[in-house]
Amino acid sequence: SLSMRPDYAYAISGIAQIDMASNDYAKAISLYQKADSLVDDYAIKEELVDAYQQSGDKAKADQLSKEVIEELNANSQVAATNQNLGHYADKELAYAYLKTGDNDKALEHAMMEYNRRPNNIDVNETVAWVYYCKGDYAKAVPYINVALRTHSKNPVLLSRAALIYYKSGNTPLAKTTIAETSLQNPYIDLQLRIEAEKTIANL
Repeated sequence: SLSMRPDYAYAISGIAQIDMASNDYAKAISLYQKADSLVDDYAIKEELVDAYQQSGDKAKADQLSKEVIEELNANSQVAATNQNLGHYADKELAYAYLKTGDNDKALEHAMMEYNRRPNNIDVNETVAWVYYCKGDYAKAVPYINVALRTHSKNPVLLSRAALIYYKSGNTPLAKTTIAETSLQNPYIDLQLRIEAEKTIANL
């Protein structure tokens, strides 16, 4: 892709993901910064936050997280006054608040999106993960069950589901769920991978 489009932001961020999987955080950060300068996309900013966190630069991670929240809140206010836009930022805000440790605000926005789209599997995954981060494991279970109903093999979803099942006391289901994915998948961020590996050790 880059040979044909040298400034294609998503290909650049793809290379950055490979560098993250190789623990080359400095190179990944440089590439994410370049991609971020080329396109205004929350997903790339979120990956840059993760890169800062995993490199140990908490100050930059926190600052970028705050900027993302401010931008998403502004977009959310616009969407609330203009029904024609057709997109709300509450799911993205939920994850952004999780990165800052504000789990209550994360749940508030996750539930706002859930009330709009209660059958959406991605939204149910978001609600489940927020409850997990809050330590409300039993509350997370029905939402993660809905998120899994299409039998998706998404490694992040399966890892989160296994953690939720384990913490809620369903060790057999946690074991079968985690067996369906590889924790070496580069889409699984470091913190989630560490938690999942600890779970496997206890199964």
